[in-house]
Amino acid sequence: SQYGGRDRQIPLLQLIDRAQARRLLAMGATQDFGVDFHKLSAKGRPASWRYPFTLQTLMH
Repeated sequence: SQYGGRDRQIPLLQLIDRAQARRLLAMGATQDFGVDFHKLSAKGRPASWRYPFTLQTLMH
C-alpha cells in the first residue's frame, strides 16, 4: 500500500544493552527526544522511499 501496511511493518521489540537503555532514557528527558526529525522526513524523497526507523537510526 502507498502509506504503509503489512508490507512495511517491522518488529518493534528488540534487545538493548545497558548503555542503550541509558541513552534512550536520556533522550526522553529532552523536548525533542534527541531525534533529528528532519533527517527522517520523507519530504523531497521519491514515493518509494522507506523510512529508516530502527533503534540505531533514532539514537544517532
